[in-house]
Amino acid sequence: MAAWPLGLLLLEYLGVSLLVDAQDVLGRFSGLREIPLGGVATFAVAAGTATLLAGRSALFALLRDSIRGPLASPKALGLHVVAYLAFLGLTVWLGRGEGGLLSYAVLVGWGALGAANLATLVLTALPWSACKDALPRLLPYLGLGLAVGALAWGVVIGAGRSMWNVLRSGTFNAVVALLELVSSEVSQNPDEALLGLDDFTVRVAPQCSGIEGLALVSIFLGAYLLLARKQLRFPAAFWLLPVGIVLALASNVVRIAALLLIGAHVSPDVAIGGFHSKAGWVLFCAIALGLVALSQRYLTKASSEAKPGEAPAEVSRTAAYLMPLLALIATHLVTGLLVPGGDVLYALGIGAACLTLVLYRRAYRPEPWGQSWEGWVAGVLCGVGWVAFAVWTRPADAPPPEVPQLTGALWIGWVALRVFGSVLVVPVVEELAFRGYLLRRVVSQDFTEVPYGRFHWPAFLLSSAAFGFLHSLWLAGVLAGMLFALVAWRKNRLADAVVAHVAANAVVALYVLVWQDYALW
Repeated sequence: MAAWPLGLLLLEYLGVSLLVDAQDVLGRFSGLREIPLGGVATFAVAAGTATLLAGRSALFALLRDSIRGPLASPKALGLHVVAYLAFLGLTVWLGRGEGGLLSYAVLVGWGALGAANLATLVLTALPWSACKDALPRLLPYLGLGLAVGALAWGVVIGAGRSMWNVLRSGTFNAVVALLELVSSEVSQNPDEALLGLDDFTVRVAPQCSGIEGLALVSIFLGAYLLLARKQLRFPAAFWLLPVGIVLALASNVVRIAALLLIGAHVSPDVAIGGFHSKAGWVLFCAIALGLVALSQRYLTKASSEAKPGEAPAEVSRTAAYLMPLLALIATHLVTGLLVPGGDVLYALGIGAACLTLVLYRRAYRPEPWGQSWEGWVAGVLCGVGWVAFAVWTRPADAPPPEVPQLTGALWIGWVALRVFGSVLVVPVVEELAFRGYLLRRVVSQDFTEVPYGRFHWPAFLLSSAAFGFLHSLWLAGVLAGMLFALVAWRKNRLADAVVAHVAANAVVALYVLVWQDYALW
């Protein structure tokens, strides 16, 4: 079954959500301003999950019998791109709030564009004839899913606040018990949900109760179980869900306790400015990716055939291409908790990435390493375009970038490490992940057997979009990802994409050093 439409849908959703807040869109229509978005999300997740679980046999049969290749209709893909751009443009316009309140006819048109976006996406992977024949069989399951979604929405609206309060109370008491193990200076006011340590006090708000982490972990692991159902061993794999939920709730307790300890004994600015805003995402990533990694090692069908202490070959190859980038990102997230507002510990992330590359160096030997002049030229053009786009789109009132407050030799050393990392290390780890792995993994599970010279539209678009959303200049990132993929396709090797990426980052670094414009770093 082709899984790329789900990935493309997720990326398109991220693209819309980065540009506009859904509440701003609803605010354009009188009577819709107070719609609880949490309830809408609950309805969508519950309805979709119930439909998939109840109708999984019929749905999987449809997918198995209908999909003959990665792209059922190139025309549908073209229509989908047009529908998405129209939906994106109207959504952004609605979010800006120009022209006051609007009629419900505009709302209907907006909803119709959204429905057309989803319908054309489905038709890119499933022929219309198959969808038409299967729809009557799927309608009962869809109705059941809508009923479950409506019930879940009612529970959230009617009892959501009390559920949050129950979780908040449990979280509050657990944090108090944990802090009392290490300190006798714990102050608490359960009625106001105030919790303090020495002179540092915080309020445990409903969103700090752990319900968001619980929902994120549940949705992530639920989707993973669905997508990896052919590789995992069931029913043992179902244990990932309760384990993830327990870890999400426990990690939230540890997060709040650590926040108080840091605020009381290290720095309130570090606690509020860095730790509070990033610790939740770090813990979510650690739990979700950690459980996936453990399941790939111990809960797959291939793992039962591997020798004791030996990871399956597929897992090892995947780790070799993804772990350097994950090590870089994870280290930067952790250092961001310790030093908010500055990248003084940038060298640690680069060191973690280099260490991971060394550990997996044998996995890269089959890659055809080499270079061509086309890669260098494409990279220079990409770098020039990136700088021009960044300068052109920067707001006039943009605040100055935050850079480490260093002087003398320390400043020179930081700049040298920044150039080394951005020009030589980052291109390698990003190309391994996005062109070496994702570009080929969309085509086949055994991605190492897919040549770079095989052009594949869904893989080209999905890998480029994922690469773009990793960067703050996401549109420029998508275009750069497309260029790097084309370079790899042109010479049928990853090395040319790495060279182009190196050249592009070198141009950016040169501009930063000459014009002292550190915002591009």
